[in-house]
Amino acid sequence: MVRAGLGRVDVTGYDVFAPFYDAVQGERAEHAAYLRSLIEKHRPGAKTVLELACGTGSILKQLRPHYHVVGVDRSEPMLEVARRKVAGVRVLRADMTQDDNLLVLDVTDGGKGVVVWDIRIFEHLGDSRYRLHAEDIREISFPAERITAALSQRFSRVWTYDAQRARPSARSERLHFVCR
Repeated sequence: MVRAGLGRVDVTGYDVFAPFYDAVQGERAEHAAYLRSLIEKHRPGAKTVLELACGTGSILKQLRPHYHVVGVDRSEPMLEVARRKVAGVRVLRADMTQDDNLLVLDVTDGGKGVVVWDIRIFEHLGDSRYRLHAEDIREISFPAERITAALSQRFSRVWTYDAQRARPSARSERLHFVCR
């Protein structure tokens, strides 16, 4: 994944073009097939694809059956079309031209329930100079019931909270446990 900073570039003309973009560009199946061939050639085990300047999501739609896809574009009207076209796909509003630093994130299966976050940050030092910061973070997740059971062996009371929902559920992405 690449982080792109939210910019102040005037995109008014591009925004106005959003309803007509697909009529002009088409479904882009050939281009998506070409991109997929490049991915297969250079990174055959790839599971995720980030498309910068994804527009209305035509390429995301074509790649979605093969990869977990994320799109970034600076135009909210373009992203509105993309959200309808590829419902459930994460699309972000950002302008990659306004951030001098670059974050590359590759998340892979480390086996036995472990996920490895391979993080590379290229810090812009000025001119054409960059400094690389690299870190591999190994992470594992457990079912909430397993965590609650383990905590209950040491604490008399365990509360579980989800900051995004009134109650924790199977859709919860992050839980907080409070113990007494």
